[in-house]
Amino acid sequence: MAARVAGCLLILSAFGTWPQLAGQGPKPDSTQILRSFRLVATGANGQPVTDLRPEEIQVSDDGKRSPLVFARLLRAAPPGSFGPATLGPREFSNRGAGVLSASTLILIDLLNANITERGATWNEVKQSLGGLESADNVFLFLLTPDANLFPVHAWQPPDAPKETSSEPWTRRVRQLLDQSLREVERIKPLDLTAAPGLTAEPTYRALSILANQYAALPGQKRMIWITHGIPITVLGPNGTVYMDFNPLLKQTGAQFSRQGIALYTVHQVDRSTAGVDSQETLQGLPPLTGGRWFENDAVGPAISQAQMDARATYQAAYYAPAKSADGKSHKLRVSTTRKGVRILAEEGYTAVAPEEIAHSNLELVGSRPFDTPDIGLRASLATAGKTTHVQIHADPRDLTLQHGGNTYTGELSLVFVYYNADGSQSASQAIMSGVSLTQQQLDEATKDGYLFNADVEVPSGTRRLRLLVQDTATGIAGSLSMPVTQSP
Repeated sequence: MAARVAGCLLILSAFGTWPQLAGQGPKPDSTQILRSFRLVATGANGQPVTDLRPEEIQVSDDGKRSPLVFARLLRAAPPGSFGPATLGPREFSNRGAGVLSASTLILIDLLNANITERGATWNEVKQSLGGLESADNVFLFLLTPDANLFPVHAWQPPDAPKETSSEPWTRRVRQLLDQSLREVERIKPLDLTAAPGLTAEPTYRALSILANQYAALPGQKRMIWITHGIPITVLGPNGTVYMDFNPLLKQTGAQFSRQGIALYTVHQVDRSTAGVDSQETLQGLPPLTGGRWFENDAVGPAISQAQMDARATYQAAYYAPAKSADGKSHKLRVSTTRKGVRILAEEGYTAVAPEEIAHSNLELVGSRPFDTPDIGLRASLATAGKTTHVQIHADPRDLTLQHGGNTYTGELSLVFVYYNADGSQSASQAIMSGVSLTQQQLDEATKDGYLFNADVEVPSGTRRLRLLVQDTATGIAGSLSMPVTQSP
């Protein structure tokens, strides 16, 4: 039987800010912290490499080599990936049908191009998307000539009615794009000739807004920005820099990185709009986010590579000196000793404290309308009087466990959020739960899930309960929502 943790009564607090987490997961000593990052491993032909071992990955943090603590492949986990294939009464899982594990958002930039010259880009988008067999995880937006965002096909809220069509929406992409273009063409465009770089700030602002919206989705996220480009600097009459957009580029890259969105850029060839072409921006943004850039209308290859990269993404971590959490930018270089394999990863990071990362991740997961399966969860509810007993199974393969002797140890944080029918909500205090498993218990937990329990007093009027479970070693969190039935 999987190891059990004694149930705890959680104390309610007013919901306003997310609880700060105290303490970190297992580490050799107090002078080190665990830094987590993602990497993509592909072959020379761009195909996913899914069997890379930690000892084959080399990490240099500001030139100093650090061995990996772990590197695990992120894979879509089907229902029943741990525990029984079917759920029991009043049992729920965040790894069921309809849970996104990876998605791709395509943004066609009409702001920084002549809207009358779409050419190969427009046709390739239609052809590439029209041939997809499955498109539940693909979304399409336009950046309009007035610097707004126009959804051609966006994600739906969790409680929205499911589409009944047996065909993917991409089979209608030509019709949808043509209809969207007719609406967008009525918009008065910005005057691109008024001054060089006029659209740079509106473009970065639109990218930021779209990233904030896209961050609401769980799982891996990749955005493909098809654009003519915006300048990175504008020179004055005497040759000096008149406008410098490098700070905006770095700020946007940091935001995408923080929100877990890899940015892929595709250079849209547009011969009618002279003077604003800039491939520096298209080449400069992706490395900050763990993405790629493509030349000359290569929309099809970009979509194909983004989806292959999703199947070749690893979560990895290494120990860094605690004093390195200085709030400054650090260079990160990731490579592999295996011949023929290429590694894609962010080229740097801002070294904030692990507690800040954990708090930010928990806040993001808690605010999403969708459940987050980054930690696989299965739970059941049983109410007796005023007390609700919650039995929770977590997938131990998603946790960071330190191996010492015959024991695997780690630490989890639990938070319950209660949602009322009127939209108000409250949250429990975070409680810490230690994990200690023998090899036999770990093997059993891998099959059935790591089992622990909590007894909570659900506030009157609660209609939905959301469980947040966080691995304190890495800050990675998962969530699971469950309906609550209360007596009148």
